[in-house]
Amino acid sequence: MGVEGAFKYLESQGITGNVIDPALYNNPIHVDILSLYFAYIVSTMTSLQLRVYQTEVDYSQTDTAMRTNTVFPQLITAMHYRLQRSFSAPSVTLHFDGAPSTQKNKAHTDRTANFNAYATRTVASVYAISEILNLYGQGLFPAGTNRPAPRSVVRRILKSYRTVLQHWRSTRFLDQQTKNALVAGLRTLGWTVCTCRGETDVCIASLPGQATTVATSDSDFLFHHVPNVLRQDPNDKTSFRLYNTPQILLQLGITRHMWTTLAIVTNNDYTRNVRRYGVVTNLAVIKSLPNAPTLTTRQLLTAYCVLLGQRGSYPDNRTSIRSGYFQNAYSIYAQQTEALLAHQLVDRPDEAVRGIVHDVNEFFEENRW
Repeated sequence: MGVEGAFKYLESQGITGNVIDPALYNNPIHVDILSLYFAYIVSTMTSLQLRVYQTEVDYSQTDTAMRTNTVFPQLITAMHYRLQRSFSAPSVTLHFDGAPSTQKNKAHTDRTANFNAYATRTVASVYAISEILNLYGQGLFPAGTNRPAPRSVVRRILKSYRTVLQHWRSTRFLDQQTKNALVAGLRTLGWTVCTCRGETDVCIASLPGQATTVATSDSDFLFHHVPNVLRQDPNDKTSFRLYNTPQILLQLGITRHMWTTLAIVTNNDYTRNVRRYGVVTNLAVIKSLPNAPTLTTRQLLTAYCVLLGQRGSYPDNRTSIRSGYFQNAYSIYAQQTEALLAHQLVDRPDEAVRGIVHDVNEFFEENRW
């Protein structure tokens, strides 16, 4: 998510970035690969996995072995060609997230709960199809000898099958096995790959000598000390727009500390904002603080909390507003420090989907109209 509403606010101020071809860009580029290509990787992997489920004949092979032997090689090749459409390998470093941070626990917890909920729905939908197939197999639906199943049965199975695939796609995530395969495969194909210890944005922002250009779709990098941010054009996934952060600050008439404070107090992956205080309202508050251009980030944050406390404004959980409330976001945006969590496990209903895909395909082969 990044800082909620950041790019939209910049667009409202006429700051849309300059269209640029990254392949022709002279400076080294650090690519936040999962931010840019998460949806592409997930959709490609899902399609490849589904294709294998529909055509496989050897069910003695485990799902993990099937992914390693069949899906991953094709996924790596697809990712290689997708990257080549935008970047030149010698000038690019690809960064993969490592372990999640304690500061980002809010985002990871919400995401894990969402994935697990869809996994439960997937299994329930698989069970619904199995029940229909079992009833049909027992002859409980009227059908003559050598006649295909009634259209009503076909429609019920087809509807449930589509629901399975819809829910299953929503459980897609990049587990460590998939990340490791992509890292090893892309390195073999000539790409420079960094496996970050924690979050990619902290990793890149903490590089010695500072990264000068980052390609991402995440607004977080606008608020780190990265001068140039290449954002994928929302209307053209093969082109990028270059945002120069010193120029942004100049156009908005604010200091780096005011900009960093805006990221901390606006809704982000680390801390929830105060109710009804988005980018526009928060920036107005920060600008209104006495001597704001001369204050540090910590001083601005303290003054912001004092002012909102006087107004009687609170976060969603009614916690009294103090600067400590924003500590998680402060440690990331102002200090680039993080504490790491263990990898969180997500239920994967792949085996259930694998079995029902086989059963449904068999059903439709036997019941062609």
